[in-house]
Amino acid sequence: MLLRSVSQHMKDQNWLAVWLDFVIVVVGVFIGIQVANWNELQNEQIEAQRTLNTALVDLVALREEISQTVVTHLDVAIAIDAFMNSMESDHEIPPEIARRVIQSAALVGVFPSTPAALDDLLVAVRLDLLGEDAMRDALRTLAEELEATESFLAENLKQYSAGIDGIYPYVSVNRTPGVKGRQFEVGAVDVDAMRSDHKTRIALTKLYIYHSNQHSAMQGVIDAIDLVFAEAHDVSER
Repeated sequence: MLLRSVSQHMKDQNWLAVWLDFVIVVVGVFIGIQVANWNELQNEQIEAQRTLNTALVDLVALREEISQTVVTHLDVAIAIDAFMNSMESDHEIPPEIARRVIQSAALVGVFPSTPAALDDLLVAVRLDLLGEDAMRDALRTLAEELEATESFLAENLKQYSAGIDGIYPYVSVNRTPGVKGRQFEVGAVDVDAMRSDHKTRIALTKLYIYHSNQHSAMQGVIDAIDLVFAEAHDVSER
């Protein structure tokens, strides 16, 4: 109908009317595009918030899992330190205590996988759609912490391997048939032989460093997750 009106106005050489029709068309197209863009932005914001909510739920589970591992590594580091102090003294070390310490020292920490929703949030979702600078910064900090921790813990395995190699000659091992890798069940520990070889202290120190590093690195991830939770709480309070 508008096209017919334009044609008629052109036939009548009513240029003012033609110009008004043109303006109406342009404004109508502009408004239509803006409405479409606004609707698309609204949908993207809703999806971003939905992904954030899912990521927050997953982060709760991730934090709980890491928290248990953090405590374990700290306890192992403390036990190794006490064991080394006992070895340097004249105190007798009960065989079962020695076995438990070496068994725990042989524990390899496995860093949990990053939740899929968090990956989606950091990769597939525009963080600017979340609307809060502090929240975006907290998420970026967490992403950087996760990446740095995974790289650091992979490098930290060198400490573990060197430590295990150093104490291995003084430990009897009960391996489970068919199980591969460095995990093993300690049968007995020759404490006297370890005391007579100064290299075993170096090996135990490396294991101590390994578990201390695991504890510190994973604690850093927990702190970054807590920062995200704090910002999410602040947003919900506004």
